[in-house]
Amino acid sequence: MSQEKLTIEQLERFLEDSAYRLQSLPERDAVDSDTDRLFDALAKEHHHMFSYIIDYLTQNQ
Repeated sequence: MSQEKLTIEQLERFLEDSAYRLQSLPERDAVDSDTDRLFDALAKEHHHMFSYIIDYLTQNQ
């Protein structure tokens, strides 16, 4: 069984989709502002980390 390789463009799209989903979690409406800020900080860290990984992969293709 052969699997199609992911492209950098697909990874970038997956990251953007993931970031959108994290920012629009319905649970965010049910928490206090401190918890919402924590959600936001975690989403930003997630985005930065995966952006670095994608950049590394782009540079080392």
